[in-house]
Amino acid sequence: MLEDNAWWPHRLSTYTSDKITLLSFFYSTCRDPEGCPSIWSMFETVHDLVKKNADFHDKVRLVLISLDPRVDTPERLEIFAAGRRATQSIAPWHFLTTWSDSFLGSIIESFGQAAARDLDANGNATTTVSHQVKFYLIDKRSWVREIYSSAFVTPDVIESDIRTLLIEHGDLPAIDGAKP
Repeated sequence: MLEDNAWWPHRLSTYTSDKITLLSFFYSTCRDPEGCPSIWSMFETVHDLVKKNADFHDKVRLVLISLDPRVDTPERLEIFAAGRRATQSIAPWHFLTTWSDSFLGSIIESFGQAAARDLDANGNATTTVSHQVKFYLIDKRSWVREIYSSAFVTPDVIESDIRTLLIEHGDLPAIDGAKP
C-alpha cells in the first residue's frame, strides 16, 4: 500500500492506470546532483511539456515514490504536492510513500529498481540511499512500456513516447491518419 496522505492508503495501480504515467523513485533529502535533483528536473521539464500540449491535458500523471519512508512521511511529501495543486487537472503529480522499508522493498523489487541504504564505518545504516536513476513510462493498462536511464533520456524522447502511447490507446489521432 502507498500513501499520498496520512489517511488514505492506496494500491499502486491507483497511480498507474487510466492515464499515461511517468514514475520514478526519489527521496527528499538526496543531495547527489546526479540523483534525485536530476529526477526532479526531468519531471519539471516533462510537466512543462504536458502543460504546453493541450492534447496531453488530463491524460498524463507524474508519480514519485519515496525511497525513505522514515523521513518522507505523507505530511512531509504534502509540501511538494502543495506546490503542484494549480495544475492538478492538467497533469497531476503524486508524491507517495510507504509505511516502512519492508513495504517499499516489494515495490522497488517489482520495478527492478536497485536501492539500498549506505552504511557508515560501523555498519550502521545512514540516511543516504544509493539508487539507480530510472524513469518508467507506464501505459493506461499499467504496463511498463519504457524504462529510461538518466544517461539515455531526454524530455523530447519522453514526450514522443507519451504521444505514441496516447495514439495507441485511441486518445490522439494517428499522424496523417496512419494506424500505430
